[in-house]
Amino acid sequence: MQMTATRTIGRPAGAVFEFFADATNNPRWQKGMVSCEWVLGEPMEVGSRYQQRARFMGRPVVSTFVVKALEPGRLIEIETVESTFPIHVIRTVEAIDESTCRVSAVSRADRRRASPSCWSR
Repeated sequence: MQMTATRTIGRPAGAVFEFFADATNNPRWQKGMVSCEWVLGEPMEVGSRYQQRARFMGRPVVSTFVVKALEPGRLIEIETVESTFPIHVIRTVEAIDESTCRVSAVSRADRRRASPSCWSR
């Protein structure tokens, strides 16, 4: 299962990238997020990990993500390493002009890797 979302934001690309790449901001912009905190490594560094608590389809989901790739100011790739809902996400930020940018996210979930408790009632 894959989903792609693209939005134009009236803010400079660098500021938008810093906001989206810092996982502690996730509850401020992602519906269902309860909390997010870095648990290993420095924020925004390949290999860093963060734990995220969320609610999805009425159920609690606790996930640990690892930063797989990072191109400062442009791209961050993350993937769950522990979760009942395995997901892989690539977010990119592209400047349109000095004060506007385009943000894209490609999210891929793999139900086959999910814990059975994620999908059962």
